Amino acid sequence: MKTDLVFLVDSSRSICGSDQQCSEWQDILNFVNSVINQLNVGRDHTRIGFVRYSSRSATSNEFYLNSNQFDRNQVTNAVSAVDYNTGRSIVGDLANAFQVARTQQFVSNRGDRFDADNVIIALVNGGVTVNSPDVSIYITLFIILAIKLGYSNIYNIYGVSVQVPRCQISTIFIR
Repeated sequence: MKTDLVFLVDSSRSICGSDQQCSEWQDILNFVNSVINQLNVGRDHTRIGFVRYSSRSATSNEFYLNSNQFDRNQVTNAVSAVDYNTGRSIVGDLANAFQVARTQQFVSNRGDRFDADNVIIALVNGGVTVNSPDVSIYITLFIILAIKLGYSNIYNIYGVSVQVPRCQISTIFIR
């Protein structure tokens, strides 16, 4: 089965409460790698992209679907190298992260395939800011992984107006 999978990973202050080094960040990256290690990564199988998001200005494509030679070890090494950057934001701008995935990840020149399922796994800390207009993106599966639930409210995520026709939405809570 061909799958184009993009991780959207919250790196806002809600993860560690500060802009400094964050041990929880490495735990999050280790979790992402544990998911990747369960996948059949390859040119004709699962391709993986990664968007680290917090504030609009600090959201970045860490790597694309066609990066890392379609090699699992290179992908997990790239994940492990992603820096923690809060963008001085208390919560992440998930709507902007979706926009980045739609316009910069799920595009053919970055490795998106027309015959593959598009999947997003979003790791959020529950709080979400919406500073972007509605985002329309076709994805097959959208998985929300709510991490380190604390003072934030996971239901805020549903305030993000994202149109996902014929999409299965799963929410998994991780403490």
